[in-house]
Amino acid sequence: MNQSVVAKVQELSDRADLIDLIHRYASCIDSRDLEGLVACFRPDAIAHYNGGETRLSGHLELQQWFQTMLAGDPAAREASMIHSFTNITIALAGDSAEVNSVGFVHVAPADNTDSITVRGLRYQDKCYRTPQGWLIGERRHHACLAFSAVGRPIAEARRG
Repeated sequence: MNQSVVAKVQELSDRADLIDLIHRYASCIDSRDLEGLVACFRPDAIAHYNGGETRLSGHLELQQWFQTMLAGDPAAREASMIHSFTNITIALAGDSAEVNSVGFVHVAPADNTDSITVRGLRYQDKCYRTPQGWLIGERRHHACLAFSAVGRPIAEARRG
């Protein structure tokens, strides 16, 4: 097979794997799969959340923070959440990649109020190819917007 074809197939495969990484992160956070969530990151990852106010280093700090954010607060633990990512751009450079994405999270509290919070987020990730596949090595999370809307989760969609 010609080298340019092999290179293009590798590039397409890498792009698909990186998009899958971003979607896997969303799925794990929504299902409160802390082990899967932390596995999206390299063991030495650095993550900056809330516009840099929260800086986390390594799997242990990431796990502790996600545990607190997703399971420590009863209101957060019982809320229905849906993270969706779009506008994913990827700049490949060998075994590393800059991945930028826009995410929207819809949060419906468990108390059956008629209000859903929607947050718009920007993620800037530096990802690396590892023996376990592509992983996030550095993450910058920025909240761009937030608003509440009238609505409530459908009973079948609630976590059970």
